[in-house]
Amino acid sequence: MTPNDGNEATIVMNPAAPGGGGDLAAPMARLVCLDDTQLDPKQKGLVIVLSGGIHTVGRNTHNTDPILYQGVSGQHARIFPSQGQWTIEDLGSTNGVWIKGIREKQAFLVSGDLVKIGPVPFQFVVDDPVSAAPFSTGHGRTEDDDATVSLVGNQQDNPDKMGEWKDPAQAEKRAEQPHKEAIGTGATSSIPTRVEGNSQKKSNKMIWLSILLAALAGGGYGAYLLQKEAGSRSAVQRYQKEIKTFSNSAEMAKGTLSHDDLKRQVSVVEGLIQSLAMDLNRYSDNQEMKELQVRLQFLLLERQLILLTPEGRSQQIEPMVNELVALTSADWTRRSEKQAWLKDMRELLNLVKDVVTVQQFRQRYPQPAREAADRPSQEGMTRVDKAIENIVKQKNDNNINILLSVQFPLFGRVVTQVNEEDLSIIRQWKALL
Repeated sequence: MTPNDGNEATIVMNPAAPGGGGDLAAPMARLVCLDDTQLDPKQKGLVIVLSGGIHTVGRNTHNTDPILYQGVSGQHARIFPSQGQWTIEDLGSTNGVWIKGIREKQAFLVSGDLVKIGPVPFQFVVDDPVSAAPFSTGHGRTEDDDATVSLVGNQQDNPDKMGEWKDPAQAEKRAEQPHKEAIGTGATSSIPTRVEGNSQKKSNKMIWLSILLAALAGGGYGAYLLQKEAGSRSAVQRYQKEIKTFSNSAEMAKGTLSHDDLKRQVSVVEGLIQSLAMDLNRYSDNQEMKELQVRLQFLLLERQLILLTPEGRSQQIEPMVNELVALTSADWTRRSEKQAWLKDMRELLNLVKDVVTVQQFRQRYPQPAREAADRPSQEGMTRVDKAIENIVKQKNDNNINILLSVQFPLFGRVVTQVNEEDLSIIRQWKALL
C-alpha cells in the first residue's frame, strides 16, 4: 500500500507511553531560611511550605507567606507551579530575587538552590516529587481511552477506509468483497480479484505488524530512558539531602573545630565523593550530579586546608586545587545551566591559592624584625602583596560572599582569619623592608 492509493491505516496506541504527553504536578517543597537573625523574633526558624497554588512573599502581612524584615519589599515575589516545577518571579522588588548569586526576574527552582529574597537567604528543598498527572486529550479522554493515530492516506478521499486497522478481520472482509460481487454478477475476472484481495490482505498485515513492532521497540527504549532519568533524579535528591544534613551538623558549626572533628568530617565527605563517583559512572550526563561533585570536592578541600596548614603541609593543597580547576573547566560546564555558579567557584579556587600564599609567607616569616636572619625577598613581598590585593578584591564580591557565608562558611572563617591576623604581620614586614 502506498501513500497515494487512498487507503487510510490507523493503529491503537497507549497515550501514557513515552512521548504521549501529559503535565507534571509541582512537587511538595520548602524554602528553608538559612539566616533568621534578621527577621522578626516570631519568625525564628522560618520555613515556607510550597504545597500547591500561588504563594506570595513580602514584608506585608497580606502575603500568603510574609517575611518580616525591612530589606524585603512589601510584595516582593510570587512562587507558583509551572511545567511540573516551582517558579519564582520578582514582582519589581527593590533588593531583588537572587538564585546562587545571580539576580533573576523569573526562574525555575532546583532542589538545593540557594535563594535570596532581598537579603534573606533560603535553600529550596524538594520533599516529595510527584508523578505525572493522567494524560488528557482535552476532550474528556484519559489514559484508559484508546487514541487513534492516522498513518497514511487521505481520509477525505476515501472515508470508508477510516478505522480499517482497528479490526484485522474487518480488513479481510473488505478485501474479499470485490470477489463476491464479481461472482454474483457472473463476471469472468473473479480469480484475479481474489489474488489481488489476498495480496492486499498480506500487505496490510505486514504494515500493521511492522508498525506494532516499531511501537513496541520505541516504547521499550522510551521506558528505559524514563527509568534512567528517574534513577538519576533520585540519586541527585539523595545527595542533596545528605549534603544538607552534613552542612547543618558540620559546615554551620560555630567556633573552632578540633583536629579529630575535622578528620571525622573529612572521612564523611570522602565517602560521599566515592559514592557519587560510582553513580556518575551510571549517569555520566547528569549535570546536577557533576555540580554536586564540585561542591563535595570543595567541602573536602576547605577541611584539608585547615588540617594541613598548621602542620606546614599547605603545599599539598595545590594538587587538590588543580583537580577542582580542571573539573570546573571541563566540557560539561559549557552545557550547564549554572555557568555563573561555576564561574564563581573558579574565582573561589583562585582565592584558595591566594590564602595559601599568605599562610605560607607567615609560616616562613613569623616574626617581623630588622635583625631577623631569614627575611623575605623583594620578589616574595611582591607575590604576597598581589595575593593580598586579590583577597581584598574577592571579599568585596557579593557572589563570593554568598558562597563563603552560606555554602562554605568554614573557608569563610579562614579568609577572615587571614584578614585579621596575617595581613598585620605582612604590613610590618613591608615597613621594615
